[in-house]
Amino acid sequence: MNSKFTQLINQLHEKTVNNKINWEETAEENIFLVSFSDYSVEIADYSDESHDLYKLRIYNKEGKIVDKISSDNCSYLTANELKEVYENARRKAMGADEALGELLESLNEI
Repeated sequence: MNSKFTQLINQLHEKTVNNKINWEETAEENIFLVSFSDYSVEIADYSDESHDLYKLRIYNKEGKIVDKISSDNCSYLTANELKEVYENARRKAMGADEALGELLESLNEI
């Protein structure tokens, strides 16, 4: 795997965990997107009952795939990091932390 791809995954993981980038929902379930000036990055979960499968794709302005990677063709560490990027992107896009905060607040008022 290209070392720049590894760096990209590392940076996406770090920036997502630290709430520095805003992932958004897409029309398709289990796919989330973050856009930059010239490119977009999509992270998707295609897991089934038998195994986990996460895919990351880079798109240019025209919507064409520039590069891609999936968790089934990279190292265990990179695959795990892809999974973590996906989980954090999903939580960010779905507003999970806000929902938990509101629920806790409501429970405290009871």
